[in-house]
Amino acid sequence: MVSSGTWKEEPAPARAAHSATDGDPDAAPPSVTGVVADADSDAGAAATDGAVLHAAAPASAWRAWLGVLVSEARERLAGATLLLVGALAGIALALGAFGGLAGEVMEGDTQTLDNAVLAALRGTASLAQTDVAHVLSFMGSELVAALLVVFLGVFLWRKQWGAAGSLLLVTGGAQLLNNLLKDLFQRTRPAPVMGYIPSQAWSFPSGHAMVAAAFYFFLAYVAWKVLRGWAQVAASGGLLVLVLLIGWSRLYLGVHYLTDVAAGYAAGAAWAATVIVAGHILSFRPWRYWRHFYALRRSARESSAAAS
Repeated sequence: MVSSGTWKEEPAPARAAHSATDGDPDAAPPSVTGVVADADSDAGAAATDGAVLHAAAPASAWRAWLGVLVSEARERLAGATLLLVGALAGIALALGAFGGLAGEVMEGDTQTLDNAVLAALRGTASLAQTDVAHVLSFMGSELVAALLVVFLGVFLWRKQWGAAGSLLLVTGGAQLLNNLLKDLFQRTRPAPVMGYIPSQAWSFPSGHAMVAAAFYFFLAYVAWKVLRGWAQVAASGGLLVLVLLIGWSRLYLGVHYLTDVAAGYAAGAAWAATVIVAGHILSFRPWRYWRHFYALRRSARESSAAAS
């Protein structure tokens, strides 16, 4: 799993500090001597004294390494804090909404509203609307599977392993969770539907709404991160509208209740946001900086040996 770091360049300070050691880990970076000298002015002043420089160099390497680590951590926190807080609040709200809907549905308190919505949609039925509803329903199931393969191929071809893993986890996890939730609640559909997965015969929550919400919300997040200007708004907003239309199609076709679709939206959005937040947390891996520290330390020792 990854956060936006998967499809964004590495922060400039960290990138500049890393570039010297991104090749052979055993090779001494050409500018390390200057870095070490700048980090420890006392050792630089005593450069003619080999013994003093040799003793001070490891501490300088530590400071240079920790500087890189702290700099990137500060940038990541500054850029991600608002996103993480907002996402966590959204997850809490979505889970609360799902729990509230589930309780009301199991007690039968929403049945009157659900029946009224279906009756109203049946009253507006037309051949053209039915064709559109079938197309939109297709976009929430078979098209999701096809687009998943396409985007996985693109991410893998570009070696964006984290983005590929996140997309697969978002989509596959949403489908598995939906199967579990349907088996748990076992709400009868307004109209029977047969499928390859036995649990999909149940109604709550809507599988189309849940999987489409998770998949398209994740793509909307990616679009928001990689696009700019009107394209950013158009792509992200268009995907969110598509999710709403897919939910409408399931109601219009009479295979789900309103509360099924609403619960699917809540569960799918919560799952997608959880994967995104987890990706942001796991994308910062301080242990990868150990090789940079050892390269700095080795170069410092070599420099002190040459000075002596």
